[in-house]
Amino acid sequence: MLPEDRPASRSPQPLFKEIHWHYAAAILRAAETAAGTDGAYPVLVTAFRCTPDSFVIEFFKSIMDAHRKPYLILQLDEHASSVGYETASKRR
Repeated sequence: MLPEDRPASRSPQPLFKEIHWHYAAAILRAAETAAGTDGAYPVLVTAFRCTPDSFVIEFFKSIMDAHRKPYLILQLDEHASSVGYETASKRR
């Protein structure tokens, strides 16, 4: 759903090559594209705070903050709640 004809900015390029996890790198590439695309406001849905998800969240936040872009992170785990889920968002 994101335009792929735009090259990513130079700043995160070395990061994409260093990440050994395919999907983690794909998420960060998409974050960089969304951050540079007018009218695109990303939502990161993550399973839990372990494995690559734990650092992808921090890099995702850094990319969005560098572009001063609002975002939403939905972090779900195996624990359910009859009340609902807690969400975190950042808005500038």
